Amino acid sequence: MRGAGEAIVDVAGVDTGARAPRPGAPGARAPIAPREAPELAQAPPVTRSLSVEELLEAAEQEALGHRREALRDLARPSTRLTLAVDAGPTSSVIGRPAATAEEEGTVVSVAEIDLTDPALASCGLPAAGRLIVQIIVPWRAPIARSNRAFVRVEPDAETVELDGVPVQLSTGLTLPRVWAAPVQALELDEIERGAYVRLRERLAALQGVPAEDDGADGVARHHLLGYPTETSGTMPLACELGSRGLDPLTPPGDIPPDAVAESERWRLLLQLTQDERSGVFIGPGVDRLFFWIAQEHLEDEDFSAVWAIAR
Repeated sequence: MRGAGEAIVDVAGVDTGARAPRPGAPGARAPIAPREAPELAQAPPVTRSLSVEELLEAAEQEALGHRREALRDLARPSTRLTLAVDAGPTSSVIGRPAATAEEEGTVVSVAEIDLTDPALASCGLPAAGRLIVQIIVPWRAPIARSNRAFVRVEPDAETVELDGVPVQLSTGLTLPRVWAAPVQALELDEIERGAYVRLRERLAALQGVPAEDDGADGVARHHLLGYPTETSGTMPLACELGSRGLDPLTPPGDIPPDAVAESERWRLLLQLTQDERSGVFIGPGVDRLFFWIAQEHLEDEDFSAVWAIAR
């Protein structure tokens, strides 16, 4: 992976009309045999959204009442983006538009979210307009493993033409996995750890969804905010290093002393899963794409410094 400073591409230098040369033309690449896309299970929508107070009541029942304030800080709303199959008209889409799925050397949209959707009412995002999320598709190269994304809020036009896979939104309350850094910082004992795992399972069950304690391999998981579906826990630090112009793979001994603590300010903005069989295309060699934003920027509704990490 190239250094973060090298990975940042000036949009003005991207040829948005560039396309791969036709077969047989000078510079054309040999055709690549298509691989069969895996069939992914679809993550279900939330059927009931719990409040923080309801979560804390459940914590009392699991003998975690003494951790109320810590659990309050950990609880985050997360809005699932579920493929809208025969569900009527929708106003949000994910995935690259079909017209750009084979383009290179351009900037493409991978999500357009209607911010007026009632499911987003308590999520802390702007209350009007559309959230447009774009990435750079390099020329003759895979999507960068760590790079700046282009995110903005646009007011709704009178007629909005959406090009992507329609999704419906449903919001639930989430807690991080027991091994996640913010939970580890609580130094739970063995009994508390067991109670915390049961609390997460109860929280998920009450909201009509399964509890995920691993990377959810084989599941098409798309959501706004909340926590990422992955097991490394390294992305916040990668974003902090990238925002400083440093290589996200900087050796531990060369990481600035304050970078680890400062990385706690990064929050997941959006997670997308490549699901080619369902039409959700991100790019070759990518399973999931995660978009991160600093907490202070999220609170200020400033989307000028969002980082995209491909895994």
